[in-house]
Amino acid sequence: MRRRSRTRAELSGDHYVLNGTKAFISGGGRSDIYVVMLRTGGPGAGGVSTLVVEAGTPGLSFGKQEKKLGWNSQPTAAVIFENCKVPVANRLGPEGHGFKIAMMGLDGGRINIGACSLGGARACLETRVALRRSSASSSASRWPTSRRRSSSWPTWRPTSTPRG
Repeated sequence: MRRRSRTRAELSGDHYVLNGTKAFISGGGRSDIYVVMLRTGGPGAGGVSTLVVEAGTPGLSFGKQEKKLGWNSQPTAAVIFENCKVPVANRLGPEGHGFKIAMMGLDGGRINIGACSLGGARACLETRVALRRSSASSSASRWPTSRRRSSSWPTWRPTSTPRG
């Protein structure tokens, strides 16, 4: 069963009143602003909107900092909304467009992850090639002739030079 968003924003005049929690939020309790996806309408993607909530807004509080096994440079905590009033002017895009905004962020993130992955793979390949070359030149003088590999042994070589 799919879990539905429990964080809601009800329109009340020129403000939204937020109630609910967001769990395991990067920068929770340490950031100046929080971009929050929450339910302003009915079920489905069309009922999600995006609001910017500023630190110090009455009704905004935080859970204790999470104790994590790794990645401790990024503080993480629950973000709690209890009758938190946020001006309508803090809404990003039209009401009900929050899911579209979230997907645009993920699209950019996917491009970034792909680019970083390709860069990391290239660095690994270049390092491996450099180590192989330095190992081949130094091992010839280190091992007695009887222990050297036969020149007929297969040796890995890149099929093309990486472009710079």
